[in-house]
Amino acid sequence: MPIPYRLNPIGKNEKKYFELIVKPGILASTMTYGVFSAFNDGGYCKVDWGDGNKDEAVSTNITISHTYTVAGTYKVKIQANCSRINLGAVGRPIVYDCSDDFSCLIGLTSGNYMFSECSNAVLSLTRLPEQITGGLEMFSGCTNAQLPLTSLPEGLTNGQSMFNSCSNATLPLTSLPDGLTNCASMFRGCSKAQLSLTYLPEGLTNGASMFVGCTKSKFAFTKLPDGITSACLMFYGAGSGVEINLDTLVANAPADGWVDLTNISGMFYTCPNVTGSRSAFLAKCPNVTNITDAFRGTNTTE
Repeated sequence: MPIPYRLNPIGKNEKKYFELIVKPGILASTMTYGVFSAFNDGGYCKVDWGDGNKDEAVSTNITISHTYTVAGTYKVKIQANCSRINLGAVGRPIVYDCSDDFSCLIGLTSGNYMFSECSNAVLSLTRLPEQITGGLEMFSGCTNAQLPLTSLPEGLTNGQSMFNSCSNATLPLTSLPDGLTNCASMFRGCSKAQLSLTYLPEGLTNGASMFVGCTKSKFAFTKLPDGITSACLMFYGAGSGVEINLDTLVANAPADGWVDLTNISGMFYTCPNVTGSRSAFLAKCPNVTNITDAFRGTNTTE
């Protein structure tokens, strides 16, 4: 009978794996952990659960799951040729920590939901897979994650809720990828994040709730993206680290203004270092319909 997949699709280095540390029965109430794989053509996924048990999947969209019989700390090893994997597919707190070598996850283009709701994960990652373009909810709900990342993948386009509720993440980022378009709730609730940003991606359209509660971060923007459509709650509660002058934004605005922008409710709420003329700024927002509390708690003028 013919073998339906290549025996060694990753290459000759069989000792190289993407490694996870899991602690079933110690940090998680469930003893069943799973890996969901979304495959490209010819996809392949092999998991060593670290307790002598191994599993393989060679068809599309399979959840490989395993039930540990003894509580403890285990090193899970994964080799895969897949477009996306979700490490919280079964028993959401699957990960405690992991390596930052993603080279054995061949074909990975999406980080969507990869560690979503892994609430016990400390995740001391220093880098992410360079080839991913999607970061939708990648670390959403990882409330213990440290994430000392100094850069994000250059090809990233979707950052929606990527770090949402990562309240212990340090995130010392000084720039964001130029190709990002959707950043809704990207850093929402990242109260310990050390973001230090002086510009936003030019192609950004959705910035709703992007930096809500980022009280340890610094934002000194002089320009808003020309095509931004929503800035609702963008800097809500981010505090004194938001140092933006509305007159400077106006000076750098498109000639016709931000014509696609419709909602700025709560945009600079309780950001005392936001200054400048509100009326001049609003004149450059001809289609905005909601400005509720947009400037409340700022030091802007009429």
